[in-house]
Amino acid sequence: MTRNKKGSPGVSTRSAARSPSSNETSTELSSLSENGSISQQFLLEQISSLKEDMYNKIEQQKQEIIDHLTNENILLKAELVELRENLNKKENLIVEMEKDIVDLQQYVRRNNIEFSGIPEDVDDNSLQEKVIKIAESIDVHLKPSDIEACHRLRKGKNEKTARTIVRFVNRKNCEKLHMNKNKIKSVKGRLLELGINNNLYINCNLCPYNKFLWGKCKRLFSEKLIDRFWVYNGCLYIFSDTDINKRGTKISHLSDLQKLFPGYNFS
Repeated sequence: MTRNKKGSPGVSTRSAARSPSSNETSTELSSLSENGSISQQFLLEQISSLKEDMYNKIEQQKQEIIDHLTNENILLKAELVELRENLNKKENLIVEMEKDIVDLQQYVRRNNIEFSGIPEDVDDNSLQEKVIKIAESIDVHLKPSDIEACHRLRKGKNEKTARTIVRFVNRKNCEKLHMNKNKIKSVKGRLLELGINNNLYINCNLCPYNKFLWGKCKRLFSEKLIDRFWVYNGCLYIFSDTDINKRGTKISHLSDLQKLFPGYNFS
């Protein structure tokens, strides 16, 4: 500690120069307070502006995304429609090709006739002669030279006797048998004389796919969804009393039945 000339204690000149007065301190605090208030307001305004800018940008980006997705959705829908149209065209083309194949398979069987009900005790050597006698009983006169082949088929699970298939040289003989087969009921006595005690049927020799369709039609008939079904010249027909077409509807593919009976389970 230093003393003045009078011997009293004092403050150094350097310390006195650095110590502010009370008025200066008050003024500085007031200035800081004012400056602090202005800075806070400015920050609040900047934050508010940033929020608004961010919101606008987010909304803009969101709208751009929505527009992009909307346009993409429109394009995808158009592409889906086009794909469905192409798929339908290809499906229709496949159906038509399948019909052509079935028609060809059935065409090669146009000269064939199936006899069901000929007893199995008739041996293969006597089978052709038995067929000729059956044909004569319904007024269809055949000669051995009219028959190209005659033999039995494999016996089915639900068949009492194995079917007999006959291939004729001339298709006209097939047509005569089909025209006169309704006479079978009226000549049962003559058939009994030939040793045929079972019910006798004369049918077309259907290709596998037409047999498949025949089974579906038989099921519809058993469920009383159709009134009749029959085969003519290797083609399958169905008929209902409510049909506008009184001649019946030709069935050449499963899709024909699916169109007529939508929602029906054909499996």
